[in-house]
Amino acid sequence: MSTNKVVPMPYKPLTQKAGYSGAFLQKRIFQSLVAAAWISATLAVVGPASADYIVGPGVGIASATTYDSGGTRTNIALSSPITLPAGNYQATNFSFIAGAIGDVMPFLAILTSGTLGSSNETFQVIAEGRDNNISSSAGYGSQTTGFGGTNTFDVPAGGETIFAGITGTQGNNPVPLAYTGWDAHNPPAFPIADFAPGNNLPAFAYPGLTRQYAFSIGLVSVPSPSAGLLILCGALGGLVWSKRKGPRKNKFIFYGAGVLAAGEA
Repeated sequence: MSTNKVVPMPYKPLTQKAGYSGAFLQKRIFQSLVAAAWISATLAVVGPASADYIVGPGVGIASATTYDSGGTRTNIALSSPITLPAGNYQATNFSFIAGAIGDVMPFLAILTSGTLGSSNETFQVIAEGRDNNISSSAGYGSQTTGFGGTNTFDVPAGGETIFAGITGTQGNNPVPLAYTGWDAHNPPAFPIADFAPGNNLPAFAYPGLTRQYAFSIGLVSVPSPSAGLLILCGALGGLVWSKRKGPRKNKFIFYGAGVLAAGEA
């Protein structure tokens, strides 16, 4: 009577079984990590002309032909806010009309207490843009520039209403106004230090004037840190091994990050 004896095969490391070296595997993993980082950065960085949401009166106000008299101003557009769902956001661009010498800096704020348009309203700054200096008539006209500054913010669960504002530091507000809409107005402008995100602005001298200025701010939704982690995990998980024709020729094909990127888009 014959007995079949099972002889265990000698153990071979994965690299020997598949026909590729440890250095090859390390190289492919590194390439996948780089690809994942590139995808995450592409999703998070948006050009200055891109916007999913617009907050503020806009530059198409036909009756916006009047300018403030000399002196700086801080203004919040009360009649053109936007309510955003929970998530992470970035202010990408600032559109405005300029028709006078001066400077204008955009910001975003939320109402934290009080009644809109009343003396007890309190606004908190959530994003502060960069200052735009109009030094000559060559800078006049309708224009769109990057928001700059501290431009990211979070909206908590339940959503939040966001208001657009402008301020300045150099003599005059160059943005024209129309005597329509509703605006919180303070001459002179509040000190620039007050606009750091998280700060509450002082009380407005005119908490609810009938006027609006020709400007708007563009916003985009950006992936949260957890979404970026998912992209990275997808990249590592997407190293799919497939056989080529011929002996001991193998390759890795990178699928996962591309699939995740399509899902995020």
